[in-house]
Amino acid sequence: MTDYLVLYRLARGAPAPAPDPAELERGKAAWGAWLGSIGAALIDPGAPTRPIGPEVSGVVDRVSGFTLLRAASDDELLGMLASHPHREVGTFEVHAVDVPPIARPS
Repeated sequence: MTDYLVLYRLARGAPAPAPDPAELERGKAAWGAWLGSIGAALIDPGAPTRPIGPEVSGVVDRVSGFTLLRAASDDELLGMLASHPHREVGTFEVHAVDVPPIARPS
């Protein structure tokens, strides 16, 4: 099994979602359904992120959040992401995490 860091990316300067309560509830429901669908593959649901420094010239998108997942293969991981609700608003950056054996929980 391999652990994966999934970074959620948004276009820099993309408008913030409208604070429409119904839309927020639909988004929460979509994320909840996706999280429920991946079962034991979920290591950490992660959280939204925000930049802390000045804008960097030339950067066209930004990391907006992350999730840690575990899968038997890259293909299995990509299958999990195929139905992810973030696909509607942004892109992913995925990294395999090399966890030293001593650091992996039993």
